[in-house]
Amino acid sequence: MCRKWRLDDGKTRSPREKAPFRGTIRYASHRALIQQECGPADDLIGWLYSVIELYVGHLPWAKIPDPLEIIRQKSSISNQELCESMPPPFFECFEYANSLGLNVIPDYVKVQKCLHDCLPDNCNINEPFDWE
Repeated sequence: MCRKWRLDDGKTRSPREKAPFRGTIRYASHRALIQQECGPADDLIGWLYSVIELYVGHLPWAKIPDPLEIIRQKSSISNQELCESMPPPFFECFEYANSLGLNVIPDYVKVQKCLHDCLPDNCNINEPFDWE
């Protein structure tokens, strides 16, 4: 389901004219849906879709059975609209991921900071879990 995007010599592969879609439409990036070559940012976008689904309980297109209709729905909803139920810093993270070019490696420290900023003030990430 993946293609090595960086060669052993450190250079990036030339993008294919058409990259066949592989994956789950529900979590796929726009680039993947329109059969363009994907890179690290597309993986991040898919993960962020999963985070939205976990936080909100669903994605707007979750119950649509027709793949073409899912693509239309995903293309028509704005990032702002998609993230409206998320903590405000999450929108910044989602926008950042969607702004990255094909072979750009995301600044994961920046992403981690955005996600950390989503935590409530009284959240102590070092506190043990209930079962610990």
